[in-house]
Amino acid sequence: MFDALTQLPDDYYVFHSFQMTRVRNNTVYENEIDFVIFNPSLGILCLEAKAGSAIKYSDGEWRYSNGLPMAHGGPFHQADRNKWNLLRYVEDSKAASLAARCKFLHAVWFPEITDNVLRGMTMPSEADRALVMTKEALSDPRSYIDRIFAIELPNGRKTDLQPAEA
Repeated sequence: MFDALTQLPDDYYVFHSFQMTRVRNNTVYENEIDFVIFNPSLGILCLEAKAGSAIKYSDGEWRYSNGLPMAHGGPFHQADRNKWNLLRYVEDSKAASLAARCKFLHAVWFPEITDNVLRGMTMPSEADRALVMTKEALSDPRSYIDRIFAIELPNGRKTDLQPAEA
């Protein structure tokens, strides 16, 4: 996946295993995002990666290929939570004023599941196929990423950063 993302043009910045640590009320909170993709004109995409050709949703749980349930409520809840954690992290930083002018999105990448298999998968209510990248994205990640960045937010937020701000 990392190698596939190196195909992106130079205005896409990819951060792998992005770590965030915050201390609140004397308690440490740690968070790791598989991939954060930043494009100065499109925004920020938090991408959760889940490998395995037999990943599935059944009996109210996401399960790995070995049948074990996934932690964190599954990949879509995890990706969404990561997005909000990163947004709060930016809002609490010296760059807080930029958060309101940058689009934050989340998605899930199943690098061993094809588009065709995805179409037949049962998906829970928090999972929308529009927020999924599949095996085919390994050869063309930009078309998938740009499709996700093109999704509108209910608040109408768009990314509007000056070059120096980006």
